[in-house]
Amino acid sequence: MRFEFFVIQAISVLLEMIVTYSYFEALLSNERNNRKYSEKTILFYLFVFIVLTAIQSAARDTRDNIFVAPISLATGIILISFIYIGEWKNKISLSILLLLIFILSELGTGMIMSMFSHKSMQGMENNLLLHFQGMFVSKMTAFIICLLYTSPSPR
Repeated sequence: MRFEFFVIQAISVLLEMIVTYSYFEALLSNERNNRKYSEKTILFYLFVFIVLTAIQSAARDTRDNIFVAPISLATGIILISFIYIGEWKNKISLSILLLLIFILSELGTGMIMSMFSHKSMQGMENNLLLHFQGMFVSKMTAFIICLLYTSPSPR
């Protein structure tokens, strides 16, 4: 794998961790003391970031990448949800919702970009510029959706 694709993958996972952090902080952690490990929470996010980057970068050039990336992301999100105090059913359902937001934003962005660039999603993945643009737009879309979902409604 080329170094540029590794950097894009690392940025992608970093943006996913930022979205995950803001999502769970808004929904599961009303106060700082609602985390099991308080300040060590950031270290756990960093550990999951490193592991996900390694897994997804190693699987990028394999045929199983379509399964490895979502499964590793789902595992990471579920593990992260369990560092917060609360009911396990709530944590699992919020984790699944976040995973669906990531997957649907990725698919939606890929489809829209393939319509405008007249390339297949596979062709865009091999093009460095289109791959970076698609990754960035899909993560920002997921971030905006999470912000809209977690923001308090006006009364």
